[in-house]
Amino acid sequence: MSSPTPAGPGGAPTNPWLRRVTSPLAALLVLAGFWVLLVAVGWNKSVTYDETVHAAAGYSYWKFDDYRLNPENGNLPQRIAALPLLSGKYPFPSTDSAAWKLPDEWTVGDLWFNRLDNDVAGMLHRGRAFAALQALALAALVWACARRIFGPVGGMVSLLLCVLNPTILANGSLMTSDTCAALFFLAATWAWWGLLHRLSPGRLLLSSLAVGGLFVAKMSAILIVPIAATLLVARLIDGRPLLVRIGAPRELSGRGRQLLAFALAAALQAVVVFGTIWGFYGFRYAAFAPGQPSASGSTILWNELLGRKSLPEMITALDLPAATLQKARRLLDEQVVPLYGWDAVSDKALKDLQAGVLDAEQSQRLDALIAAGAPTGMERAIVFLREHELLPEAYVFGSLHAWRFAQMRSGFFNGEFSNFGASGFFPYTFAVKTPLAMFGVLALAAAAAFARRGTSAAGATVGRRIWGSVYATLPLWSLFAFYWFAVLNSRLNIGHRHIFATYPPLFVLGGAAGSWIEGWLAAVSVRPALARAVRATGIAVAGLLAVQTIEIAARFPHYLAYFNGIISPAEGYHHFVDSTLDWGQDLPGLRDYIDGHPKEGPFYASYFGNGDPRTYGIKAQFLPSNPGRFLQDTPPIVYRTVSAAKPPEAELAALSQKLPDYNFAGIGSLNNKPTAVLIKKWAAVRPARGGTFIFSATNFQTVWRPEDEANYQELKHQVRLFLGVDNSPAPQHSLGDWSAIMTSFEQHQYGRLITFLLQYTPDDNIGYSMLVFKLTDADLVRALDGPMPTPTYLGKNLRETAGR
Repeated sequence: MSSPTPAGPGGAPTNPWLRRVTSPLAALLVLAGFWVLLVAVGWNKSVTYDETVHAAAGYSYWKFDDYRLNPENGNLPQRIAALPLLSGKYPFPSTDSAAWKLPDEWTVGDLWFNRLDNDVAGMLHRGRAFAALQALALAALVWACARRIFGPVGGMVSLLLCVLNPTILANGSLMTSDTCAALFFLAATWAWWGLLHRLSPGRLLLSSLAVGGLFVAKMSAILIVPIAATLLVARLIDGRPLLVRIGAPRELSGRGRQLLAFALAAALQAVVVFGTIWGFYGFRYAAFAPGQPSASGSTILWNELLGRKSLPEMITALDLPAATLQKARRLLDEQVVPLYGWDAVSDKALKDLQAGVLDAEQSQRLDALIAAGAPTGMERAIVFLREHELLPEAYVFGSLHAWRFAQMRSGFFNGEFSNFGASGFFPYTFAVKTPLAMFGVLALAAAAAFARRGTSAAGATVGRRIWGSVYATLPLWSLFAFYWFAVLNSRLNIGHRHIFATYPPLFVLGGAAGSWIEGWLAAVSVRPALARAVRATGIAVAGLLAVQTIEIAARFPHYLAYFNGIISPAEGYHHFVDSTLDWGQDLPGLRDYIDGHPKEGPFYASYFGNGDPRTYGIKAQFLPSNPGRFLQDTPPIVYRTVSAAKPPEAELAALSQKLPDYNFAGIGSLNNKPTAVLIKKWAAVRPARGGTFIFSATNFQTVWRPEDEANYQELKHQVRLFLGVDNSPAPQHSLGDWSAIMTSFEQHQYGRLITFLLQYTPDDNIGYSMLVFKLTDADLVRALDGPMPTPTYLGKNLRETAGR
């Protein structure tokens, strides 16, 4: 995967010391230290939001040859993450479970990591240490590419830019797909570029495997097509002969003959790519393995992803006879089919309608109506692949899923929520999450490239000189440009990690700055003024790398929440949430904070993520959290089967002791079994008194409108009546309705509390991803019972406000 035309010095440095510190052995030592650092970064961090799903999916691929879980993220990264977990004693959820049958990947992942008493720390340590090998391979590839273009010094500069980058350190050991995608994007681009300059069996195989790996690493792999086409056009424009080493070595001249050779190579690559995809999915079209339970539905269905009208809308459009229409609507109502969108209930109702309500002609018209709703462009191509089974079912479904959610996804940016993203999201994250020292090195690298313009052959035109300086680095610019074009047109504004793949090309390009260091230390005779300038610039490059090293050491291990100072890490929550800042990684920090401040309780926490606070022994009352798992653990009304319609007092006393936050309300019958009904106490519904409130940054964002305030006040009134806090008769509702009312009240109460606290500066933070507020009883009353709060940021601590 080497470039045919080095743009820099290429040879070994003349300075003996510099030659040693830029040798392959030195690079190997840096890479070894990099892997150790990656492991250390994740050692005391909890599972991040997506890791449970990726690891569980990968395990199921290996163990069951089944591909129902997490199809939208390729296949290779999950397999890599799960490989070291296959040899451990980590029981997997039953394949007879409802979550597996649905399939519900999030619940399966939660069961595996949090509900089966598995050694979560051991799973994370094993999985992350192995996943970090992908980042290690990426750093080695960056070094090899830069060394080929810019020589040994440039190679070492690029390697240091890579291993000292917080985005790489934050994501490099996670059991997710971002590192794998970045590795194979760079490998596939560089391998194709090498193949365009020397056609040999080895290079053809290497390029084919790299492109094949990319297509099972991430659904965005399709971007390699315009990248490869651009490089092919550039190669043909350049016009130099093509060295062919298939049989007797020879050169191909003439663009027509070269184009034919490249077309044949591309065709062979396409065959390898198709074979790779089918191989990773067991050479089987069906996503569900033979012998495994069939899916009872899907959390996101084909018709939903294709944006088709809902089943009730289609039935209305069929123009059915009145009696048939009435019967159809009755069935839709009985099965509670959604009026908008499409879910598993819709699929079942469709089958029931066609089996028992519609005649053959009406069923055909309904099928035609569904088919007519097929989209255009990329989605239509995906549907074609599905209908003709040209690629595995899970791969096609995953491609459509990735495409659809790139078009619309809820996100938060600079204090605003949107379902359609913001064009400035990724440029802004790039500006504030890239080390300033790296920007400096890149600027000096550009200056070095500019300074080398005069080294071209004598008599060359200006255009030819510029072309010569750009040509060797063209694959890097192509990868960078096309990937940025894609993300700028994407609405997937949920994480800085989505531009991960744009960093490696910059690391390699930064290697051009190595020429300043080499010129500074080289024993050559130049004009004194020029020598001083080169020396100063070389020192600047070395100094910037030293500054970045110091900054990375100082920020250890909180690289996911890294910001470069343009905005402060402590202020990051005003700008970003989710994987740009808070991906659920700081449960160990939350535990250590609570244990280290025992006199500042009671502690209340709201956690965003897929870890389980109970795994870490965290002693706090949990407020509503995303995805609401811990709110569901303490529902407003619980039902417990008891021994008899009149159980012994000791049994009821034990039940009350086990659920101290609930009042016993009586005995009823559920599923023909005597069942105790317990209702949450007011003191458990509402925080009983002031204390330390800790919020994941992702949960610390809300929109509070006058209608939300009105709903909150009405819900509070009803709940107080129901729980007997206020002495008036409560409205008549079923227990199920009361459960929904109390749940809605808790969520509204949480929103009001957040809106109140958004005005103030946190008292502390945990890893920058969790915010700490210390509230007195009076603060809590102001937050929950005072005038309607406004989310205007005052920039003050609560202690600085009146009444403190």
